[in-house]
Amino acid sequence: MQRFWGLCIGASLAAWPAMAQDGRVGAGREVAARWCVNCHVVDPAQASGNDVTPSFRSVANRPGTTAESLHVFLAVPHGKMPFQALSNPDLDSVSAYILSLKR
Repeated sequence: MQRFWGLCIGASLAAWPAMAQDGRVGAGREVAARWCVNCHVVDPAQASGNDVTPSFRSVANRPGTTAESLHVFLAVPHGKMPFQALSNPDLDSVSAYILSLKR
């Protein structure tokens, strides 16, 4: 019986990172829908964005795009993008959401 509970706990702990990642992806989708959707195509089902800005899927598929590179890029003002001053958890969530769109 002790072995059974050990296996159950081990399986739960192994699934924890995936569940946490899913939560960040959902939160990132919500932040993007609030702040980014006016210029970017943030969801593959979205009809249109701004012709000048890349879609989140195209950003995800760029060589070298990582959670860290997205976090740094989104944390500082750049180009004509309005600076949103997102919190670190929001930056992590938007980064996770963008990376979830990678094909």
